[in-house]
Amino acid sequence: MTEFAGGQHTWRDVPLIVPTTSAASMHGPRGEMDSGGFPELMGRRELLEMIWSDSLDRKRYPDVARPVVAVFGPRGSGKTSILGELVSRAELQASQPFVSVLNLENLDSGMQSWQLVGKLAYALTSARWTQFGRLKFPRFALGRLITEGKVTTKSPEETQSAIEDILVQARRIGERRDDLAGLVGQLPQLLGLPSLLGAGTVIARAIPSKWLVASLYRTGIEFYRTALRKPPGGGFQALVELREWGQSPRQHGDDLARVLCEAFLADLAANYAHGFRPRNCLVLLDNIDVAVGQRFMSALQAARARRAGRADPLVVVVTSRRIDLSHPSLTTSAESDYVAMWATIPADGSASFADWAARQAGSPHSAVYPVRLTDLSLEHVGHIAAQHFSRGSENIARLVFSLTRGHPWSVAKVLAAYGRLERVSGDLAEPDLRRLFALRCEGDPAGFADLAAKALLLDDLSRVRSQDVVTWAAARDVATGEDCLPATRGIQAQVAALGWLSRGEGHGDAAGAPVLNAWLRRLLLHKLSQLADGRVSWLDTFARLARHAMDDGRLSTDEHYYLLAAGQFSGATGYLNDQFDRLDAEGWIETFNLVTSAPRPSGSPNGVVPAPPRSAQDAQTAHGMLTAELIAEVPPSSELPDSDQHGERWVTIAGMVVARWLWSDPLSDPALRLNPVICNGFRDLARRSPRGGLRLVAEADFYHQDGRP
Repeated sequence: MTEFAGGQHTWRDVPLIVPTTSAASMHGPRGEMDSGGFPELMGRRELLEMIWSDSLDRKRYPDVARPVVAVFGPRGSGKTSILGELVSRAELQASQPFVSVLNLENLDSGMQSWQLVGKLAYALTSARWTQFGRLKFPRFALGRLITEGKVTTKSPEETQSAIEDILVQARRIGERRDDLAGLVGQLPQLLGLPSLLGAGTVIARAIPSKWLVASLYRTGIEFYRTALRKPPGGGFQALVELREWGQSPRQHGDDLARVLCEAFLADLAANYAHGFRPRNCLVLLDNIDVAVGQRFMSALQAARARRAGRADPLVVVVTSRRIDLSHPSLTTSAESDYVAMWATIPADGSASFADWAARQAGSPHSAVYPVRLTDLSLEHVGHIAAQHFSRGSENIARLVFSLTRGHPWSVAKVLAAYGRLERVSGDLAEPDLRRLFALRCEGDPAGFADLAAKALLLDDLSRVRSQDVVTWAAARDVATGEDCLPATRGIQAQVAALGWLSRGEGHGDAAGAPVLNAWLRRLLLHKLSQLADGRVSWLDTFARLARHAMDDGRLSTDEHYYLLAAGQFSGATGYLNDQFDRLDAEGWIETFNLVTSAPRPSGSPNGVVPAPPRSAQDAQTAHGMLTAELIAEVPPSSELPDSDQHGERWVTIAGMVVARWLWSDPLSDPALRLNPVICNGFRDLARRSPRGGLRLVAEADFYHQDGRP
């Protein structure tokens, strides 16, 4: 197996979406940089414009609340790349306060949402921002002190004394600069003390603790009185109740999270109440779908609802690879199934602040603007390929797009693998293109396809489910898979929640049913073709699906799709020859394309399917061998339609079936050597069908013009 990386597992480090970098390629597909003067992140222009320019710039839409932009997409769709791009921009913008990417998967699963808010507050206050100075969060700090039991609440006097003692500790910690991880260690920053402490210990000791306590009380106690809806003079009563909430998180956790989040927002707004503040704060959270992330989203939604009418200077960008129906605040969708829910989320290409403002006006209590990442276009893939290859990049781009359908992570990985092969061999020959799935990373015995399948889906499933999903992927649509293969039942919901299903555009028996992402399905079917444990095989799986597809004993399009996947060409040829007299040209082409798009095994699994390994034979050789065997089985005239008594049309269709079955796998015929065979087949059929001749000729032209699957 050929290695395609220079170091152990370095293939995993390829950027998910390749931004333009060279002077010659600083422009996007339309020959422009984005409006902020930054090199374009391929395919994400509108979304980045909406976040960076419209949401963060305070001069634009000054009186409109800022959104929580929830970026959805399956693994590898570029969610983290968008966060990384925003960090890169923020680091170059001196007046942009921001919290760098926080991956919530790396946090303690038991962390409370207000503890996450504490991380955000400390990150924002730990730096001095140009035109801002150091941000302060006294309301939030007081609430944390009370909630976490750092002070007693037996009386106002004892409470103030306890806070005074803590501030003395904070001052000493500030002097020593050690152990700043805990809440007490964070107080110098949260309360705006570092500038005072930094002046020296003499001045620091001269700061009256009672003044600090009074300042903290004046700022915070009135806020909590109002937040907990206590009467005038009931500020201390509010603190006592807040302490009780902290001691009973199961009973009062939601209220506590909401109030502390509201305190954070109030502090942030106070920081923006004076002076020149050109840009809003930016918070970036990766994998918001984990438990602490969803608790945070609920708290933030509730806090903003309580602050309705106030445009908080905060833009939050979160990412999620899944949708959890128990937390509709993430998607603002009322749909009851995952596939429909994904479809309701706006695509990134249509994202705009105007759209957000319109949605927010219609649903004022929702702070979330959900956005679904789409795959890259062929044009985008072409621009990325041009950075990898000095010649032939256009053809490589078309192959990679046909194979991956523009999935960003996969585009980057496939191009990197091919680029490595070209550098090693000095050229990228057709056999190199065919052996992609067999390439391996140095130090890893698994091939490219197996590693990709794990990275994109299998690592998110249990061991048993990851085995079941391989056979489940053999079905044209997911409902058929679960109906026919009982062991796979329940997988559909898991995979749909991860964004890998969509409503199919397919034809035939399963038209409009949810289908698996074509690229992911290709990876899983590669694993199926390699199984050799005797329990599951390619042949057995597709034979079962073919039997399931029979409708009251009548031959169906789906049945021949599955039989062709199992290597049974004769039945598919006879069926299509018979349908040629029953359907119009458009309907027959549709049926032909569906049947011949049947998957093809990567090798010869268990020796039962006549499919030579991709790297061993070119498409023309494989086509010649298989067609020669097939035309030896031409049925007698008694079994042929009246319009084809001599079997000439049957032979034409037989060659077309084999050719398009091989051609439908981009790695089987990367050089499109079978296009002339399919093209000539359609032209021959056009001569035999005066009524549909023009449509058949148009289809022939598609292959003549180097059409790809």
